[in-house]
Amino acid sequence: MAKSVRQMRTYHLLPKIVPNLAAGIVLALSIIAVGQGNDKPAPDAQPAPGDDVHLEQRYHGVTPGSGNNLPKVEELRYKNGAWVTWPGFLMLEDGSSRLFLQTTGPLKIKTLEKKGELHIVLKKTKIYLSNNKNPLVTKFFNTPIETARLKKSGKNAVLIVTWKEKTPYKLSQTTDEDGYHYIFIDFPQGEYPNP
Repeated sequence: MAKSVRQMRTYHLLPKIVPNLAAGIVLALSIIAVGQGNDKPAPDAQPAPGDDVHLEQRYHGVTPGSGNNLPKVEELRYKNGAWVTWPGFLMLEDGSSRLFLQTTGPLKIKTLEKKGELHIVLKKTKIYLSNNKNPLVTKFFNTPIETARLKKSGKNAVLIVTWKEKTPYKLSQTTDEDGYHYIFIDFPQGEYPNP
């Protein structure tokens, strides 16, 4: 009797399994057929000589002077204290490079030179959003800096710049039309090593 119950359960499931199995096979075959008819080159294929290669990239962050502020930053205008709201990096048209910090107000700054690093101490400053502590990896650009990252140190925030090649730099602060303040660290153009 137990054998016939088991057989009945199996036969009872067959009408449900067979159509789903058949649909799965048809779907798999259609995917294979579509993939075989694709004339696009493989992702690792190299362009043929003479082909124009155009990569379009968009930057959706803060750019000083453009008024493209982050939506959440507005809430900081009414909080006490100074805040770093955005760290950024730009290659400039003349071949020089720039690190910048968007802040809620002018800051007192102190610079320190440490082993292969430049530390820019931002007195009594907080870092807005933990994402702003992620490093800016600049080592693949033609710039003398390898990385820059913000870190909290007591009541201060510190921008730690790691050098590829130590060069002179120019530090300045300005207030933009958008009402935010910017700290600029400008580096000269040159031929800097890439990894």
